[in-house]
Amino acid sequence: MTLTVLAAADRQAAPWKNGGGVTREIAVYPPGADLETFEWRASTALVAADGPFSFFGGVERTLAVLEGDGLELRIDGASPVRLGPDHDPITFPGDVAAAASLVGGPVTDLNIMTRRGAWSARLQRRTLGAAAQLAAKTDACLILLLDACEVAAARSARQLAPGDALLLAHGDRIDLAPRHAAARILVVELLRSRRAAPPLAEQAEQ
Repeated sequence: MTLTVLAAADRQAAPWKNGGGVTREIAVYPPGADLETFEWRASTALVAADGPFSFFGGVERTLAVLEGDGLELRIDGASPVRLGPDHDPITFPGDVAAAASLVGGPVTDLNIMTRRGAWSARLQRRTLGAAAQLAAKTDACLILLLDACEVAAARSARQLAPGDALLLAHGDRIDLAPRHAAARILVVELLRSRRAAPPLAEQAEQ
């Protein structure tokens, strides 16, 4: 396998779709896709003020707070939901009315968006107290580091900083070890719908 490291230092800031804030893209599929053509997209955002979420038709969102006191979410007229850095992620449609209010100061969050009917995502928090082997059991797997780690794969090793990410394809395996006592990570498993058309490269091979 080829180790794909997505360094936090390489991410470019871009405005939200509704212009209400700033996002930094971690990874997108297909590569180079924009906000209208992606099948899945992972990004972080700095939320510095209360406001609505951007509208994304036909998209599912999964949201997790990385830093800050948290958010109070109002989604499609339902009762408010509190989302903090120790809470499980929440998934909701990108094409319903949704807004967030800051619980305290600014918040950094992780936003996973998948095209409905094409991909789905599962986001989990994990804490590594020692070296562990991680394997991609779905079509793609994104691992976001909140603490410094060392990763080893394919006879190579690399030091990773907080905020860096790893992108694995199905069947890839890595050894990940915290550089200090423990390391917090978020694991995003991305699964392609078997009803969706395969990538063009795969179609050409059939």
